[in-house]
Amino acid sequence: MNLATLGVLAVAGATSCAAPAGATNAYVNVAQRIYKSERDGSAVRASLRRISHDRAAMRGSRAELLRQLYLPGFHVVRLRVVHGARVTDVGGRFVVAGRSVGGLTISIQDVIGYVKLVSKLTGQGVLVRGRDGHVVASDPVFAKASLPSSGAVSVDGHEYQVSSFTEPGFAGEKLRIWLLGQPT
Repeated sequence: MNLATLGVLAVAGATSCAAPAGATNAYVNVAQRIYKSERDGSAVRASLRRISHDRAAMRGSRAELLRQLYLPGFHVVRLRVVHGARVTDVGGRFVVAGRSVGGLTISIQDVIGYVKLVSKLTGQGVLVRGRDGHVVASDPVFAKASLPSSGAVSVDGHEYQVSSFTEPGFAGEKLRIWLLGQPT
């Protein structure tokens, strides 16, 4: 799914649902589709296919994995190779779940990028929490807030409609993703 398609989904979701709860559900749907695309999309599959044919990378060569991570023209943010008892893991620490093949796991999106993309396409506030210390928000006040799974909430003196969902993060980290509707 490309950026233009996601933009159309965001606009369609925002304009086709008159009720705030319906609009919130549409935004959640868009955020989930974006996550799925970042986890399983064609860019992920292409990079996974390319790197899985690199023998040094598949043996867990840290130097080769770092080279793959920084190749121009590819957006790979984390690589993990399990080769026997050896685990080699390079790249960002808070990233979207990736695909795996033959001991290689790859991610092409960090959580910061995901939050920026969802916020830009939906106009909603976004907060993602993972394990302790893993928090990214489109607005710093959201990161400090105690949020329900869904419903109305007051954050920094503004009322928001909140919805959330969970997604798997990289290497089994559980992520909870909140969308905060525009202040009412």
